[in-house]
Amino acid sequence: GSRDWGMVLLADLVGALLILRGLVLLFDLQRNTTLYTLILLGLLVLGFIFQGGYLRGRKGATPAPVVADKPAAAPPVEAKATMPPVTPVPPASADLPPTPVPPVAPVPPPAPEPPVEPPASTP
Repeated sequence: GSRDWGMVLLADLVGALLILRGLVLLFDLQRNTTLYTLILLGLLVLGFIFQGGYLRGRKGATPAPVVADKPAAAPPVEAKATMPPVTPVPPASADLPPTPVPPVAPVPPPAPEPPVEPPASTP
């Protein structure tokens, strides 16, 4: 059929792993054990049977019926108020000459801090 088996297998695997992760957290199961592997395989088989449509002899989702193409009716035309075109107005600063930018003086490096001498010890 036209069933996308790759998506069925991916959904089955993700679902089984999520269910098993929840069971591990709920019942404090150990990972990477024989029980963990058997539960994962059982969930994979059950998910494949369910998502593949093999329960109760059904064939899965039936494809949607094909509808013959017929010309679509034109949408009703509504009267719209038209506005006159707007001409853009140039900004007032377009006629002025550009303002010169004053140069920035370089900042001198900070002066070195004087060394700190330790306090004299008193006897």
